[in-house]
This record gives sequence, structure tokens and C-alpha cells, in this order.
Amino acid sequence: MTEAATDLIAIINDMHSYGLEYSRGLDGHNVVTAIMHEYDLDLQGALYWLSGYATSTVSKFLSDRHTFLHGVQARCVRGYDQWSYETKRYYGQKGSEPRDEAYLTRDQLQITVA
Repeated sequence: MTEAATDLIAIINDMHSYGLEYSRGLDGHNVVTAIMHEYDLDLQGALYWLSGYATSTVSKFLSDRHTFLHGVQARCVRGYDQWSYETKRYYGQKGSEPRDEAYLTRDQLQITVA
């Protein structure tokens, strides 16, 4: 996700700055110039190529973001579940014991609440 975001920032910057850099003779480090030389393309061809690359990078970013966010959500749920056992809040001293023995029965719960 970070790599795709970094690529998109560079692509966007170089697409916006190409005209100014070219007019000043400073386009040597611009990705548009690099694409033109690498693939023997004219300016329009390089922009088409870059547009396709940017589209696939956006798709990768969105896919990674989706996976990343689901991973974070899953970790939060799992972490909360583990916290419930490790603290004494719900199961007292039995939280670290095997799960079958750690659960309180309704009768035990009533005694604890009373």
C-alpha cells in the first residue's frame, strides 16, 4: 500500500510538473522523460503509458487498502477478545485458564453480581 501511494505521488507530481520542467530544460529526472526514452515513445505515447500504469497502481492501492483495513479490523477484534481473557474484568483469576473452565456459569455470574 505504501509503495503504491509513493508511486502515485511521484506520478502525479511528474505529470503536473513536466511542462514547466521541459520549458526550463529540467525534465531529465521526470518520469515522463524516462518513459519516452525507455519505450521510444513521443510525449503523448508516454502519457498514455503512464496513464495505464497509474490506473493499475490505483487498483493495487485500493486492493491493498481493502486488505490492510480488514487486517486491522481483524486484529482489533482479536485483540479485544484476548484482552477480555487477560484482564481480571470478566473472568477474574480464571481468564488465563483453558477456555472451557474460564467461562462463568449463570449461577456463578449471579453470585459475582450479587
